[in-house]
Amino acid sequence: MLFAGATAASAASITVSEIGDSSFVGNISFSQTTGTFDSISAGGFLFSPVRLVSGAGAGNCAIGASTSCLAFNQNETTTMTTDPAGPAFNLNALSFVLVGNTAELSVLNLAFDGGEDGNVIVNVATPKDRDCLVDLCAEHNTWYKLDFGGHADNVTRIVFDNTGEGNLRIGAIDATSTSVIPLPAAGWLLLGGLGALGALGHRKRKVTA
Repeated sequence: MLFAGATAASAASITVSEIGDSSFVGNISFSQTTGTFDSISAGGFLFSPVRLVSGAGAGNCAIGASTSCLAFNQNETTTMTTDPAGPAFNLNALSFVLVGNTAELSVLNLAFDGGEDGNVIVNVATPKDRDCLVDLCAEHNTWYKLDFGGHADNVTRIVFDNTGEGNLRIGAIDATSTSVIPLPAAGWLLLGGLGALGALGHRKRKVTA
C-alpha cells in the first residue's frame, strides 16, 4: 500500500530495523507530560490530537524511559503538521512499538506540497498466525526504527493511525522543514559579504591616502 507513483523497486527504500527499545534519537521527542490533549507542539511541529504515555518495560515507551511517547488504541489518529502550519517538511524516520499481536501502524493521508493528497505509503503490522499481509512486518513489544527513504518528502500533513486491534506507540521522530535555510550556510554568506565590504573599504582608503 504505497502512495500513487511509487514502484515495487522504490518500496524497498522504506525499511524497518529492530532497535530493541526506543533508543533511536530524532530531533523531535515528547516531554514527560502524559494524558490526552487537543494538540502538542514539539520541535517545530504540531501533533493533534495527542495521547501521551510514559514508563519503562514492554509495551511502554522504553527501557528506562525518560520521555513520553505517542499512544494509539484502535482507530486513534494523530495529525502532524509544521508549527505554525504551512511549510512543507520531510518525515525521515521514527521509532515505534506495536503492543499486541494484531496492532498495525499506518502512515496515511499525506498532503504533498502543492495540495495533492496521497494514499497510504506504509503499513506495519505484527503477524497474526504468522501471516503478515502488509508492506512490512514487526514482532510485538519490540521497538523498531522506520526509515521512509524519501517517500514522505515535501508533505504538509501526515496522519498516523492504528488500524489494528492492539495498541501502538511512536517515540522519537526525525523530520525537517524544507523551508528553513540552515543557519551555518547563512552565517558563512553573511561573513563573506562583510569581509568583502571590509576589503573594499580598505582599498579605497589606500587609493586616497
